[in-house]
Amino acid sequence: MNRFKTKKNPRDHSDFSEFLATIHVKRDPGVYTTKVMIPLGVIILISMIIFWMDSEAFEDRLNASMTGLLTAVAYQFIASQNLPRHVYNTYLDSYVFLSFLIILFGIGESAFARWLTKNEKADQARQMDRTARWFMPLLYVALILLLYFSYTR
Repeated sequence: MNRFKTKKNPRDHSDFSEFLATIHVKRDPGVYTTKVMIPLGVIILISMIIFWMDSEAFEDRLNASMTGLLTAVAYQFIASQNLPRHVYNTYLDSYVFLSFLIILFGIGESAFARWLTKNEKADQARQMDRTARWFMPLLYVALILLLYFSYTR
């Protein structure tokens, strides 16, 4: 709604003009979806290959996890450079943070599996890895959907 009004200043009682305008702005999230979220999600899912690796190969598992973590940090920098500065979290902020948490969980699971193997509980370590192979990707996708629905309501 655009309109001109003439008002009086209450202090000096002189007339002045005022222009009122309403601007509707909508951000297209497609760029962030295709340039940040999908590649980061694929990288996170690929980094879950650690659950198929032998628990004895802790260094290899850690290298794969750290590569995913560093990539997530790089994507966070890319996303933050192109977004306006604000004090509240957006869906993209929460998505990247969730990705960090999933990678950190993978590192913790790898360390615990290594500890189990060193303490002659290799069967438990293998069972934990078998469970994590399917549980972690499903959990990641479920949490992404939960974030999506909580931010779009």
